[in-house]
Amino acid sequence: MASLLAALILLACDSGASDDGSESMTATAEVASNLESSGIAEINAIIAEVSAGDAGALEARFQLQDVACTDAPGPGLPPPCRTAGPPGTLVPVFPVVACEDGWTAEVAPLVGHLLDVAPVLHSVVRLSDDTAGAYEVVYVAPFVREPGSVEVLRLTVEGAAILTFDEGCGPLTPPVELELPDGTEVILEGPGSAG
Repeated sequence: MASLLAALILLACDSGASDDGSESMTATAEVASNLESSGIAEINAIIAEVSAGDAGALEARFQLQDVACTDAPGPGLPPPCRTAGPPGTLVPVFPVVACEDGWTAEVAPLVGHLLDVAPVLHSVVRLSDDTAGAYEVVYVAPFVREPGSVEVLRLTVEGAAILTFDEGCGPLTPPVELELPDGTEVILEGPGSAG
């Protein structure tokens, strides 16, 4: 926990900006050197980018999928066609999991939400072989509409790509204990796992 606080203090003290993005890379590198390691370079990079607030690097990791659109409205369905063409036209979208699953073509608002809520690393989980993605990077953050509660945010990661963003469904009371399916393994516990 002390290393995470040191990393956040480093970021707060270094507020200068450069036109070429070098400050962002420097801040990310400084944060990375102060965080606990998952033992997986790509996961460590994502954790450092979240801690550094590096929106550009995170947005580049969100992997859009080509999904056939539909004219049928409703949650959990394929994305709406709107101006993409007739039903069945492939549209590039990103899956969002929340109270109701959905799709978005814009990842910037997702990254903005992730960074705006001041997330604290809860854990890194190795997923079972039959689950899409190899790892889940789990954060907890204050749930602003219910003081004392937290929300859980999950990034499903494979290689260097973020495949899904799970915003959870409502507030939880800390400490948060994850319900893990068989075949999964926690490989790193962060300060957010302590409650």
